[in-house]
Amino acid sequence: MNITIKKFIFALLLGLIANSNADVIFLDLNGTLLQNNSRKMGWLVGPRNIIKEGLSFKFRHFLGNFRQHMANDIFFKGLNAIEYKLSLSCQVDYEMYSDDGETPLPPLLRDTMLGHFTYATAKKLCDQMLAENPGLFKTECQKSIFLNTFEITFNPQVFSSTQNTTRLVETLKKCAAEVDAKGKKKHVCVILSNWAKDGVSEFKKRFKDTIMPYIDECIFSCDGFGGKPGMDIYKHCYDVIKTQYPDQLRKSWFFLDDQKVNCDGFKTFLTNASLKIKPKLLCAHPDQGEFMLKKHGVISA
Repeated sequence: MNITIKKFIFALLLGLIANSNADVIFLDLNGTLLQNNSRKMGWLVGPRNIIKEGLSFKFRHFLGNFRQHMANDIFFKGLNAIEYKLSLSCQVDYEMYSDDGETPLPPLLRDTMLGHFTYATAKKLCDQMLAENPGLFKTECQKSIFLNTFEITFNPQVFSSTQNTTRLVETLKKCAAEVDAKGKKKHVCVILSNWAKDGVSEFKKRFKDTIMPYIDECIFSCDGFGGKPGMDIYKHCYDVIKTQYPDQLRKSWFFLDDQKVNCDGFKTFLTNASLKIKPKLLCAHPDQGEFMLKKHGVISA
C-alpha cells in the first residue's frame, strides 16, 4: 500500500471519528448566555434612591459593601418577610442560590422559580406583607428600592428588558453550526436554567432571533421537575436525552453554568443514580466554556 493511499485512509478515518462525535451541551441562561444590564437596572431602581441610600450607608459603614447591603439588607430582607404556605408536595429539601452561588434565595423567589407563583400572585403577597409591616424598612427610600427591585426581578417584561446576551452566544452558534458528513446538525444544545414560569415566553420572544434558533431543547425549573441544584431536574435532563436523543447517552455531555454548586449537583446525580448508561460530564464556568469545547473537539474553530 503506497503512502498516498495510507494518507487517504487515515484522513478518512479521522473524518469518520470526528463526524461520530456528537455531544450534548447544556447551557445556563443568567450569568452564562445572558447577563444583567446593570446600567438599566440602576435607572429602574432609581438613581436618586441609590445615591441617597449609598450616602447613608457609607456614612455608617464606610468600608461596607453597598451592593451586598442593597441585596441582603433591603431586597432579601423584604422577600424573607413574606409569609405563605405551600403543600408538602410542593416543598423541596434543597436551596437555590443567588448570583454569587452562595447566598440562598428567599423562599418566595425560589418557589417562583419552581413554578409555584406567577408575578401577579407574588405581587399580591408582597403588597399584603408591606401593609402588615409598615415599619419593616427604616426609610421610604429603602421601601422604594425594595419595590423597584421586586418589579425588576418578578415582572417578566421588566426582567427580560434588563437582560443582554453574552459572548458565549457566539460559541452556541458555533456548536449549532457543526454538521456531520451528511450535513446534519451534530450537537444537541439544551438550555438548563432556573427560570420563572411567566418569564419563559418573554425570554423566548425577546431572544427569538439571537438564542432560540440554536437551541434544541429547553429545560426550566418551572417545568415541574425541580430546580438546580436539586437531583430531580438532572434526572429530567437525563430522561429527555434518553427519550429524544438516545444515541447521545453514550456521548460526552458538557455543562456551562456560572455556579459551581449547580455543576456539582449534575455530577452528583450522574455518579449516584442507578443508570444503565452514564455519560461523561464535563463542566466549566462560562468564561472557560469556549476553551473547553474546543479542547474536546466539540467546535472546530
